[in-house]
Amino acid sequence: MSKIKKRGFIALILAFIMCSSLFVGCGKEYKYNHDYLFGLCDPSGSLGGGVDKAITNEWLGDVVSVMGVKSFRLWVSLDALFSVDKNNELSFKAGYLAKVHDYVDNLKRGGVKNFLFLNTCYIYPYGSPMSGYDIPDVNEDEEDYLAFLKLNAKAYAMAAREFPEIKNWETGNEPDLSGAGMHKHGYIGAVDVQPYLFTDEELISIICDLSWYIRKELKAVSKDNKVALPGLSLYYDIDNDFFEGIYTAIESKTLPYGTKFSDTDPDNYFDILDWHPYTKVENYTGYPYFLDLPDSAWEEWAEMQISRHEIATKHGDEEKPAYFSEFGYTDWGKDNYNGDYNGPYQTNIAKNYKKALDIIRSRMPWVEVVFCFRATTLVYQKASPDGGSTEENFGLFYNQDDTTYGGKAKPAAITLTEYFKNLGNSGGEHYEDFDWLETKYSKVV
Repeated sequence: MSKIKKRGFIALILAFIMCSSLFVGCGKEYKYNHDYLFGLCDPSGSLGGGVDKAITNEWLGDVVSVMGVKSFRLWVSLDALFSVDKNNELSFKAGYLAKVHDYVDNLKRGGVKNFLFLNTCYIYPYGSPMSGYDIPDVNEDEEDYLAFLKLNAKAYAMAAREFPEIKNWETGNEPDLSGAGMHKHGYIGAVDVQPYLFTDEELISIICDLSWYIRKELKAVSKDNKVALPGLSLYYDIDNDFFEGIYTAIESKTLPYGTKFSDTDPDNYFDILDWHPYTKVENYTGYPYFLDLPDSAWEEWAEMQISRHEIATKHGDEEKPAYFSEFGYTDWGKDNYNGDYNGPYQTNIAKNYKKALDIIRSRMPWVEVVFCFRATTLVYQKASPDGGSTEENFGLFYNQDDTTYGGKAKPAAITLTEYFKNLGNSGGEHYEDFDWLETKYSKVV
């Protein structure tokens, strides 16, 4: 072997050894931003609608200040924010717009730096009978479907110009839950909802189409704008078929709808992975999530989240951050009913939040924000002996009108605040002063 060939061979061997021992250094290194990991989400009653009126813009601003929350998922209705004229031109509704500005301003006052905008009701072409989460069926009227896509994309762009502090935009909420996040017109009020449901394949196409059109318009406003996948529930997607299906659809060369050429690059559909990693209770027979979970349950939960990121990696999206845009635990109002503020439901939920965050931080570095759901309970009556409602009792605080614990922070709220303080987090003027917050808002005499 010549000296030149020998030197080249040795250099190749050395390079191989270096790559073997420093694999990350030889491949791509991905930088994720964890400065805004502590997130919260809740609609504001100040905006109207069916939201508890005790959840005001001012109260939310004080909550994030006391807890040191850095990210917030805004819940805003496009239908309430915009008017549509007969030429399908959009204009802001001044009253609702002022309330949204107040919503954002109070959260900024409280120290929030990172916003995720969630649309809670879509906007429709002039004269359309549709509302809420109705989606035009492309199989019945292609023109209506395309007009819907373009109009909502235009609305997002106008909102982005109006609120330059918002950089992250979510295109829907839990559309994979049958009928809940997306359905055909006629679903609401139907005795038999089956005719008004989309198939998973149809839902995936709608998600991709909406995301592509909205992202295109948002990027025209500012290259800093980013689109998150609509917060996927994936609660029943144990085999990850729905999540994988999004990539399959993009790569099928059939999307987006209404364009001359297909687009097979996921980067042009979304910038942020997004799902809701709620603990699936029925997986753990005998171990409801408000009690102590065995290590096997935590491992199963962790592996499920990691498996989803592995799918993204397989399709070239390993560098994209993930937002867990909802995550939390309901207590069903049980301790409230039992009159036990520090009962096992509350203390174990607090402990489970900490355990979940430890796992996320150690094994899921690609998660940039965990949005805790939700700020407060929505029902303040004593829960029924069977445990009360699931949805309304996710709150980190008791409702201000609760006659026993009005406005009081649950143990989970205090634990979360302490947890992030230990990571170097800080808050506003009344940081960690839960007594101040309770005194200011509680209606308990």
